[in-house]
Amino acid sequence: MAYLLLLHIQKNKEVKVMKKEKGFTLVELLIVIAIIGILAAIAIPQFNKYKVRGYIAALRSDLKNGFTSAQAYLADYPDETIDSSAKLVRGGWKKTNGISFISVDLKTSDGSLVLKHQQLNADNSTQVSGLQVGEGMVDHEGNISVPAVK
Repeated sequence: MAYLLLLHIQKNKEVKVMKKEKGFTLVELLIVIAIIGILAAIAIPQFNKYKVRGYIAALRSDLKNGFTSAQAYLADYPDETIDSSAKLVRGGWKKTNGISFISVDLKTSDGSLVLKHQQLNADNSTQVSGLQVGEGMVDHEGNISVPAVK
């Protein structure tokens, strides 16, 4: 009984405690927004450079695969000249999305293959000497020339 009475007294006892307001002030929120803005201003240009590097890597990969396909075709037909993308395809070449065929004139002793990536332009990449913006080339010896990131 004494236990119930003590419990009843504690239950009805009113203790006023000042509650401290919780939350962020406007200044704190503005500082966080400013920091996020600064980080975004740094990260977005870097992200664009990474995308351009990916486009250049795709162009380089397709040039290397085209050269390998040309070598396979010329191994079977050594006296022929590869003068169309159809002959590269017969050699096993498959182009990547965004890559377009420009020209090919390859023999076992001379010539080149030129491809272009649609996403590369004068704003994001350099121009290879003798080629248009966004184009890369591989010669008959397998030397690859591709644009660089600006």
